[in-house]
Amino acid sequence: MDIISIILGFAVGGVGVFGAQKVLLGNKIKQRMAEAETEAERVKKERMLQAKENFLKLKEEHESNIKDRERRMQSNEDRVRSKEKSINQKLEELGRKERDLERMQGDLQQKSSGLDTRLQDKKNANGCLG
Repeated sequence: MDIISIILGFAVGGVGVFGAQKVLLGNKIKQRMAEAETEAERVKKERMLQAKENFLKLKEEHESNIKDRERRMQSNEDRVRSKEKSINQKLEELGRKERDLERMQGDLQQKSSGLDTRLQDKKNANGCLG
């Protein structure tokens, strides 16, 4: 019976060791799984943070581009308004000069007509005298 006891002892010991190893391996697997899940969460959070940072950077660049474009458009609008104002001032000045010229032409025509009348009167007066 000694051999049976020994074999039985080895068998029970083997089953015990196998069970203990299974429990230890199960705990190690659970621990590694927990560590892997923790690492996965950390990586996920890190990637999300990077994505948010990248999004904010792109958004900032886009807003900067829009502001630059708006500044250029405003500058162009200001330049156009300035040119329009200058043209309007020149047109007003040209209109004033045109009115002055027309007035001067009218004055010259009146003077010329007056001179013609006086000259005619003088001719008539000289013709009657002579």
